[in-house]
Amino acid sequence: MFGSDGSIRREHPDDITLEMKSEVYQMLPTNMNKVIQGLSKLNDICVYTNNSCGFHVHLSFPNYSREDAAWIILNIAANEEFKAKILKFNSIQFFDKKFAKADFLKIIKNILIDIDELRTKEKDTKEAFNKLNELLNSSKYRTFRIHPQGTIEWRGPRDFLNKPNLQEIKDFFQLFIDFINFIREILDKNKISNYNFTKDDLNLIELENISMPKDDDRKFFKKQDGRISTMFVSKYKDSIEYMKDVNVSIKENNMWLISSGTFRFKDNKEIKDIEFIPGNGKQIKINGGKFKNAIFGENVYFKDISVDSSKINSSFCISSKINNCIVNSNTILTSSEITNSHIVFLQMSNCKIINSELRPIKDSSVQSSEFTNCIFKYGNVNLDKCKLIDTKLAKNMKYNSCTFIRSEQVN
Repeated sequence: MFGSDGSIRREHPDDITLEMKSEVYQMLPTNMNKVIQGLSKLNDICVYTNNSCGFHVHLSFPNYSREDAAWIILNIAANEEFKAKILKFNSIQFFDKKFAKADFLKIIKNILIDIDELRTKEKDTKEAFNKLNELLNSSKYRTFRIHPQGTIEWRGPRDFLNKPNLQEIKDFFQLFIDFINFIREILDKNKISNYNFTKDDLNLIELENISMPKDDDRKFFKKQDGRISTMFVSKYKDSIEYMKDVNVSIKENNMWLISSGTFRFKDNKEIKDIEFIPGNGKQIKINGGKFKNAIFGENVYFKDISVDSSKINSSFCISSKINNCIVNSNTILTSSEITNSHIVFLQMSNCKIINSELRPIKDSSVQSSEFTNCIFKYGNVNLDKCKLIDTKLAKNMKYNSCTFIRSEQVN
């Protein structure tokens, strides 16, 4: 999934800043390899990172609770050897003074020391526990964050993707495995190593500053308000694996209008007559699904979907199949197959285009894509490492390392 991110620094005025989000993966070797291979090929899809970017990893476990979250943070803070290991990777700092602060860990460690000393002297520990309670919260800009969605968010990793080096990415994921093993081990322990602090001591901390999902929010379908939402869930319950933060209404022509939400659709059933039009300042994110007679408006991010006889406007599309569609405006297409369509686009990479008409907007760019039996109606586009087969080209097109098969450049 793609999302906007205004905190990232552009290297060039025409760059588009974005956040890439993966689906939720179980910790399996096949899934880890999938992520490693994907990260190593960022440059191939015209994506780069710089030192204003961060790689955020979310971890969760079965029956994960507030107490577990607090226990993990306390153990990280108390273990200097492990803390040093995960705060510095090779020569790269895995913390940031603005977006991934680590100073709170030292403060927590000092409080743990104070609690041990106060108990040895048989003095009151109430104030020390109150300080712990204040520090154990869901503040965003920390190296390790207790995220309100019910995960531990490791926000520290950064810079190791600036030059996508496969070995360095593999080395990071070995560190990631060490991190998971550390958490697994400390969750099974009743006492923090080298301290007298036990899990029973968590009862002395209110933990009211830790935001976690309510039990009802963990259900597969988060209940929406009103009759319309109930109708929507009833109609599409067999087609949707997951949905969250959905705003839905029904139009006079009986088409469903989605104005916000995150979805994961199943691929076993075609969904017809639906519009995804984000409201003011809203986004819609879609993973998977087969759609026909659909409309995708601006700021819709979709991946691994199949679309037929639909309209797509200024959206972000990755790893999808599009047939007989009208693709308009500033659409960005990545690793997708498009057939029998009219396409107005801003950027395209690693795509396969067949029997389609293309109208690139001014200064559009195309990388590592293949065109067969297509027509470029306009020029003003830069093609890099593309293959053009039986394709009619326009004036003012620029080529770099392209292959032409029964396609001629136009002066």
